[in-house]
Amino acid sequence: MITIEDIKTQFSKYLCLSDTDVIDVMLGTVIANRMPGDSVSLYIIGPSSSAKTELVRSLIDYSHSYHLTKITPHTLVSGFQDRAKKGENFSLLTKLQKEGRNILVFKDFTTILSMRREDRSEFISQLREMADGYICGDYGNAQHFELKEHIGVIAACTNAIDEFDSVNGVLGERFLKYRISAEMAEAIAKIAMESNNDKEGLRNEAARLVVEFLGRFEVICDLPTWYEECRSRIQNLCIFGAHLRSPIIKDPQGIQLSPVDHEGPGRLISSLDKLAKGIAMVQGESIISPTVYPIIKKVVKDTVPPYRLLVVKSVFEHEEITTKDLATDLHVHWRTAQKYCEDLRSIGILRDTKDSENRNLWSINESYVKWIKDSQIFVIDRF
Repeated sequence: MITIEDIKTQFSKYLCLSDTDVIDVMLGTVIANRMPGDSVSLYIIGPSSSAKTELVRSLIDYSHSYHLTKITPHTLVSGFQDRAKKGENFSLLTKLQKEGRNILVFKDFTTILSMRREDRSEFISQLREMADGYICGDYGNAQHFELKEHIGVIAACTNAIDEFDSVNGVLGERFLKYRISAEMAEAIAKIAMESNNDKEGLRNEAARLVVEFLGRFEVICDLPTWYEECRSRIQNLCIFGAHLRSPIIKDPQGIQLSPVDHEGPGRLISSLDKLAKGIAMVQGESIISPTVYPIIKKVVKDTVPPYRLLVVKSVFEHEEITTKDLATDLHVHWRTAQKYCEDLRSIGILRDTKDSENRNLWSINESYVKWIKDSQIFVIDRF
């Protein structure tokens, strides 16, 4: 029987991964989308040559996935109909529903950024409606499209997606994120040279192992249960994470246009609950044990805007800190640090007072201190 360790061993023959938990998360997301209820969508984020594309490529032969490369606003939904077949709609989502495919895979989601703003917004809006399980539309040829189906997304993309989120975050957050790095340049170069002659064969074998492994989860009868202490911590983690990623609506000059509408934790809790169960099943466990929590914690940390997390971590560790000292800590200009802090003050996470020299002194509001401590989000040691 194929195990997750067999798959990781195969990937290690042609990929250099300093963090193999990304494989658990990717396959856990696939399994989560075999469970009843809302879909789970995941961005695997990393720089070029960080193995993210190779990882999602391993799903190419999985029968419940569909891989997309070229994207237009009409890729998912269109008004085209075949009169010979009594007006049957030929939208891609209709095809996926008929074939039982419930995961869209993008090997390079960053190409979305090159689309015209209007086209990009339309496509993302369709993706998010799709993730919510209901999408419909009317077209000029009197064609009506309607689909009630939960379809998840697994997409590889670069860090440029963070800038994309700042533009479109107001549409609502539907995706989890997992960030990988390409920090071991020499090791990456070495394994690339060693595997170059047989890379295609190694890829095909990895895809075969993945398909065989996922075949065990065609029908899911018994879901893993939560280790009680993990359940409490993940609830606090989700409350803090949901607030931390709440969008701030600004005009082109960066002026905030309205008060922050805090994101509730419900969607994040739902997605992470299913993902945690999927990861536990990947690892062959019937209980979501303390070993899964650090992985879920990383997903939450990777899902929120990176600069916000860095600022909160620095302020939390210092308890109180001036803008200048924060800028030094983060290696940014003081005006940049000031902007970051003002955003977090708008959300309600930070508060500021004046010190004896009339400088801004930043600290974390008490309710957030509790959530940070209870979730152990900044604790490095494994749970």
